[in-house]
Amino acid sequence: MEAFDELTEVVRRLRAEDGCPWDREQTHMSLKPACIEEAAEVICGINVYDRTGNPENMKEELGDLLLQVVMHAQIASEEGLFTLEDVVNTIKEKMIRRHPHVFGDTRVNTAGEVLLNWEQIKAGEKKGRTDVSGFLPAAFEEAVDLIETARKRKGFLKRVHVVAAVLRKEGKIFATQRGYGDYKDWWEFPGGKVEPGESAEQALEREIREELAVKIQVGKFLGTVEYDYPDFHLVMDCFQADVREGELTLLEHEAARWLSLDELDQVKWLPADVEVIKLILESKGA
Repeated sequence: MEAFDELTEVVRRLRAEDGCPWDREQTHMSLKPACIEEAAEVICGINVYDRTGNPENMKEELGDLLLQVVMHAQIASEEGLFTLEDVVNTIKEKMIRRHPHVFGDTRVNTAGEVLLNWEQIKAGEKKGRTDVSGFLPAAFEEAVDLIETARKRKGFLKRVHVVAAVLRKEGKIFATQRGYGDYKDWWEFPGGKVEPGESAEQALEREIREELAVKIQVGKFLGTVEYDYPDFHLVMDCFQADVREGELTLLEHEAARWLSLDELDQVKWLPADVEVIKLILESKGA
């Protein structure tokens, strides 16, 4: 394909002695941040297309990701490791080998059978080869770190969805004191992170059970607090709640107090939890 050949020539020229100083300095290691960031931007392009019907961003971002492949192949060629042709032939041969129902005589009737054949062929390919699966956990962790670094550089804060319980008893509200982290000794409403697949109410019941060893009845939804901490954007759904079974036991917090509305200003609250107090007072005034 002429356009692809022209791209490879552009990259080769950039890496030449009289090429671009920045491109000439790049290595496989130095390009890792760009590789993971471009992959994330492809996802963005797909989402833009899915929601708007406009494919232009996806087209551009796929090109940026392709550039990463060509650049790594060019560096590898200079190092005498492999060429771009080797990369293309490797994936071409793999696709042919793993689709014997298309390029061979194997018969399949369902997508499930295709996947079963794929895994069986893949397992056979690995025999006699160095097992690299042990490197994957660390690679995934590194990818997360690289994404977080890119997010901060672009000014995007990670979104953290949590829930908070305003536990009530005889006109007082239960407050807990953190025993760890940057905000150690500050006070907060008990609760925690919403896990994938959970509703806010389910997450709150689980978190209070894990933190305070009680079962609760989730009550009125007070509202959602959003707050920008230095490293993440907090989204906190707040609910009134009552203990329905068990005795409150501190499993994670340093201390706890029952506070009347007039006593809420006697402790140092986490910044986001200050906003929860506003919701409580608004609810009382409604």
